[in-house]
Amino acid sequence: MHKFVRLLASFALATFISSAVAAPRGAERTTVGELTFVVTEVGQYETVGDVVDVPQPNTAAGKMSEHEKIRLVRAGNQIPAKKGNAFGFRYRVEGKRDGPMTGAEMHVVHPPMQGVDGRIHTTTTASIDLYFESGVAEEDIIYMLSEDFEVLPGTWILQIRFDGKVAASRTFELR
Repeated sequence: MHKFVRLLASFALATFISSAVAAPRGAERTTVGELTFVVTEVGQYETVGDVVDVPQPNTAAGKMSEHEKIRLVRAGNQIPAKKGNAFGFRYRVEGKRDGPMTGAEMHVVHPPMQGVDGRIHTTTTASIDLYFESGVAEEDIIYMLSEDFEVLPGTWILQIRFDGKVAASRTFELR
């Protein structure tokens, strides 16, 4: 079963559970505490499944959405700055545990944008849970350009943080 969280407006990010995927040979591994984070795929994605909006006060849109899963459209970090495009990465977390775990955050650094609250936002953060099965959690983080005010060319950084430390990070160029 997949769980995917897409945050609308300034925070269209994602998490979901799937079967274990092997990390690419030579993949970067980051250890934070008892957990090891490995990025397994980077690129442009499309969402698949129903959308359910959930309030999220730390986003420019003030909400996020849950989806079933995502599908890779194109690998890489060069993304067209076009409404509807989604970009990010899949990652695996390894640790000696099963079930849900709190303490992780999705964090995005993006060009300045005016949110629905009227303020200018350059970062967005939301708490997430990691879901382990047999010591492995398969997760995603994506940003969906859902609103006109999000379609901003420039450098975007998507991160997973755990216990206040960057556990996985990728930089994207929107053109």
